[in-house]
Amino acid sequence: MGVNPLQADVVITGGGPVGLWTAIQTKLRTGKNVVVLEKYMQYQRSNIYLNVDPSSLTGIPEDIELKEITEGWSKKRVAISKMEDALAKKATKLGIKILRGFNANPKELPTIFPHAHVFIGADGARSVTRKELFNDEMQFRTPHQYIAQIKYTVQDSPDEAAGSSYQKLDSFISNWKVTTILNRFVNPTIKRKPDGSVEVTLQIFIGKNTYDRIKGHTFKAPADVLTQFDSFPGTLQRVLRDWYGAHKELNISPLQEGSRPKLVSFALNSYAAKYMHTTDEKGRHWALVGDAAAGFPFFRSLNNGLLLGTNLSQSIEKSIKARESGLDHTAPLKGYETYAQYRVSLEYFTACIKNFFIRIYQSWIDLNSTTCLKSLYVKPHELRDIENRGNQLLQIHQ
Repeated sequence: MGVNPLQADVVITGGGPVGLWTAIQTKLRTGKNVVVLEKYMQYQRSNIYLNVDPSSLTGIPEDIELKEITEGWSKKRVAISKMEDALAKKATKLGIKILRGFNANPKELPTIFPHAHVFIGADGARSVTRKELFNDEMQFRTPHQYIAQIKYTVQDSPDEAAGSSYQKLDSFISNWKVTTILNRFVNPTIKRKPDGSVEVTLQIFIGKNTYDRIKGHTFKAPADVLTQFDSFPGTLQRVLRDWYGAHKELNISPLQEGSRPKLVSFALNSYAAKYMHTTDEKGRHWALVGDAAAGFPFFRSLNNGLLLGTNLSQSIEKSIKARESGLDHTAPLKGYETYAQYRVSLEYFTACIKNFFIRIYQSWIDLNSTTCLKSLYVKPHELRDIENRGNQLLQIHQ
């Protein structure tokens, strides 16, 4: 479709899944010219998999292709890069212009797109739109938990039965055995990559003191576990040593030759902007959606973003119809603000409840480590063997 992007009616900053999701629904509902601005030429988070709650997909337009795209999302973990790719193709097919490499200050957008009446910030947790148009005012920013995550590749086995043993880590008993060995609440996942290799990811729930000592190891600057092991806090060293030493008990293959385990740290935060909608002196509407509006741990950020995107597109449809009819076009988007604040309250409460149970679980782990219950899962001689193997492996690979 040969539309001029400068004649956009709706401009969305941020071409991630939520930005594209909002753009597609706005286009389907209104038929207006929608433009998406994305500062990166390529997607930046290619290795992230998330769970999509079926309830997050309610209320979307009756479009066969959109229904087909979302059909498999709630059945298994979805690669965010694949989600974005499918949405980008759908958006392009609808005539939505995606301008990549576009990195203008949000305050300049009304000059660049003088025809637009609605501007949406879907530009992530560090939203420039939120900073420039909403003064970066926040309702709250609460850390719930702290994570140390390691990721590496192990030797694959051509034996299908052996390969299937990797899935045992998904069971409660196996996860409890891992937790018992490490004496920490952990989240291990193992997946086969497209090239046939097997990638291991271990998320370790750590205390704030440990996090403060390793928080410089970010996704942009990960630590090499084998060469920087001695610089880690003692409690983290023990967990990593026992994890590597327990590969035999957990039916995990040895490290792949040349594999360098990487460690990153991050906090599981809840945060929310104070306001999700505002109008400027010209009566133009500005709204926040996705991580620009609010973020929550435990796989809820994306789900909340999808729900906000659906509601925002509905509000934009009502606002455009009201404007064209000479009626109050602000009320529908104030309705979005009300809905978004409701979602924030609900998600924050849920995050706090989950965090409470994680703390209870860790307390139970601590109690279990000092009682005979631990011997039901791991014998004392097994723990000694695990410790020795872990030390040997780290010495060999360092």
